[in-house]
Amino acid sequence: MTPRIKSIATCLQFLTFAIAICLVGCHADEPTPQPEVKDTRPSLGPQPDPTRDEAAELIKACGLPDTDTKQTADSHTERIMSWRKYGVDFYLYHGNDSPLWATTGVFLKGSQSTIERKTLSRKMPCASKVKLYTLDEMAN
Repeated sequence: MTPRIKSIATCLQFLTFAIAICLVGCHADEPTPQPEVKDTRPSLGPQPDPTRDEAAELIKACGLPDTDTKQTADSHTERIMSWRKYGVDFYLYHGNDSPLWATTGVFLKGSQSTIERKTLSRKMPCASKVKLYTLDEMAN
């Protein structure tokens, strides 16, 4: 074998070896599929009705709030609706998978304690017929 043919053969062997390493390495970089994770924690209560928009129902029954603020987090959006006339604040949320609002708390203006349905009906009679997740479903 001439030296030229010998160097070509050596280069081909090296090239074949490099291609084999590349192919093995390329397959090792593929992401492995993640197993499906199921939430097995016990529920805190009934889930909000996915067809009911409590914010829209409150506005329909009581008119526009004096203040209406929204704050977006990673997996949900929080909303605070306040009616100065009634002295009541509603805290609502919706997940990224649903555009409908559910209450997470009803408070007297400036208070950090939630109020019950009876107090809300007395302070804000227009809201007495609006079904609210926090007061009606979580309370049961």
